Amino acid sequence: MTEFRKLLANEAVLVEVGRRLAETRLALNLSQAKCARDSGVSTSTVERVEHGRSIQLGSFIAILRTLSLLDNLDKLFPKHDGFSPMQRLREEQRSKKRTKTSSKRKAPKSA
Repeated sequence: MTEFRKLLANEAVLVEVGRRLAETRLALNLSQAKCARDSGVSTSTVERVEHGRSIQLGSFIAILRTLSLLDNLDKLFPKHDGFSPMQRLREEQRSKKRTKTSSKRKAPKSA
């Protein structure tokens, strides 16, 4: 089985995704027609994706759901702490400014 990170061209990734979807469908003993029907897409859509051609993202998700692969998206897109990368960067910059400011202040002279 080819590892995705070793594939250089987008087209090669599409072909490998399609091959793996077909393997999964066959392991579940589903025909392309049944997979399409259960996914709410056309049989030609299932044929296209299995042959490494582009399909709409919504159709792809429907097929993943039918093949019980939807949970794998959690591995691909893990949940984060709720901060966007820009929010995280702003918070880090604010923290640095506060640290610099507090370290520059001198303690008041005692009498």
